[in-house]
Amino acid sequence: MNKNLIIKENKNKEEKNKSFKLKKFAVATFGCKTNQSESDEIIRELLSYGFEIVEYDENPDFIIINTCTVTSMADKKARQFIRKIKQNNPTTRIIITGCFVNFNNEFLKNEGINNIFLNENKDEIADFIKKEYGCNVYDKNGKSKLNLTGKHTREFIKIQDGCEQKCTYCIIPYVRNKYKSEDPDKIISDINLAINNDIEEIVLTGIHIGKYGVDFKYNDELAIDNIKFSDLNLKLLIELLLDKTSIKRIRLSSIEINEITDDFLLLIKNSSQIAKHLHIPLQSASDKILKSMGRPYNKSYFYEKINEIKKIIPDIAITTDIIVGFPGESEEDFNETLMAAKEINFSKIHVFKYSQRKFTPAALMSSQVKEEIKNERSFKLRKLAGQLRKNFINKNIGKTLNVAIENINYVKGYASGMSENYIKVYIPVNKNDTRIKVGKIFNIKADYNYLEGLKGSFIYE
Repeated sequence: MNKNLIIKENKNKEEKNKSFKLKKFAVATFGCKTNQSESDEIIRELLSYGFEIVEYDENPDFIIINTCTVTSMADKKARQFIRKIKQNNPTTRIIITGCFVNFNNEFLKNEGINNIFLNENKDEIADFIKKEYGCNVYDKNGKSKLNLTGKHTREFIKIQDGCEQKCTYCIIPYVRNKYKSEDPDKIISDINLAINNDIEEIVLTGIHIGKYGVDFKYNDELAIDNIKFSDLNLKLLIELLLDKTSIKRIRLSSIEINEITDDFLLLIKNSSQIAKHLHIPLQSASDKILKSMGRPYNKSYFYEKINEIKKIIPDIAITTDIIVGFPGESEEDFNETLMAAKEINFSKIHVFKYSQRKFTPAALMSSQVKEEIKNERSFKLRKLAGQLRKNFINKNIGKTLNVAIENINYVKGYASGMSENYIKVYIPVNKNDTRIKVGKIFNIKADYNYLEGLKGSFIYE
C-alpha cells in the first residue's frame, strides 16, 4: 500500500477517534435495583471507550432510558419522561429499554422512537452505540473494565434475572422471562471491582434472587472451587463471595419467605459481613387474598417463619412490601393485614395500592376495589407503618451502628449514610477530618432522632 495513503488513513482514524471521544450520553433509570445494576454496566462500558456521561439538561448526543412497568404509575412516568426528553432535547437520540417496551410498542411508534431494546437485549446497547459512533467493538471478555460509575456508594451487583412465579397481579414474569443466573466468576469480579473503588457495601440484586442457581441444575460440566454449577444456590454463592472477596458488607435486595432455610439464617447469624437485614414481601395477611394473588404461602406459614428468623437472629431488621386494594379484598381482609403488620412489627413497610396491569389474571377479576377505598386503606396502613418505623428507629438510640457513608456535605457540616439495619444516619463532620470517605463503613454512636432517621457521632478506633 502507498505510504502516503497509509499516513492519510491513520490521520483519518485519529480524527474519527478524537470526534468520538467528545460524544456525550445520559442515562435515566426507573424502577428496581436490577435496572440500576444493568444501567451501571452500560455506563461503565461506554465510559471505557471514551464517552462522556452528562445530565439530561446538558444536551447529550444520546440518552438511554431504562424503564419500569411494575405499576400503571410506572408506565405513566415513562411516557411523561420520554415526551419531556423529546421536547427539551430535540437533537438527542433516544434509546429505550427496560420492562416498559414490551407492551408499549404503539406509544413508542407514535413517538417516533426507533432504537428499542428488550431486557434480554440490554447488553447489546453499548455495542450498538459504539458502532453508531465509529468505535471498534472488542470482545467484552478481553477488555478490562473501567472503574465504577461513581454514582453509588453501595454497589448493586446483579446475580440473577427472570421470574417464573407468576403472581396474578404481576407483569414482571412476562417482561423478564425465565430464570437466568449470573456466572459466579463474573459476580466475584464485579465485587472486586467495587472493592478496588473503595466501596465496602454491595447489594446482591435480581428479579428473584432466591432462585439463584436453579437454571444451572443440569450443568455438571462447569465448577468453581470444586462446587458444581448444578449444586449452586444463593447460600453457596454467598459463601463463595465471602471466601473469594474481602467485601466488608453484603446486603440482599429482597427474598421470598419460602426460600429462607435454617442453614441460610445461620450463615447470616454467624457472619459479620452479611447485613442483619432481610426484605421479605408479605403483600397480604389474608389467606383468601394470598391464594387469589398466587402467593406460595399462607399467613400461618409467614408468621411461623418470621418467628423462626427472629429466634435465630434476634437483632435482625425485617422490611416488607404490602399491597392494599387487591381485587376481592374486603374490610376484614384488610384488617387482617393491618393486624399482622403490627404483630410482626416490621421495621419498614413499603405500601402499594393495587395497580391493574393488562395481561395479568388479576386485571380480569370482577371484584375490583374502588379507588377511594384503596386510598383510605393505603392511608391507614401508611400511618401504622410510620409509627412502626419510628418505634424501630427509637430502639436504636444509644446503640453503635455500622454505617456506610453515602454523602458528605462540608458546607452544611454533615455526612449521611445507611446503617446495617437500614436506618438513615446523619453525622456532623469537619472538613479537616480526612478519615471520612464516601463508600466506607464507620462505627457511629446513635445519639437522637433526626429527620426520618438518627443523628450520631463517629467512633474512631
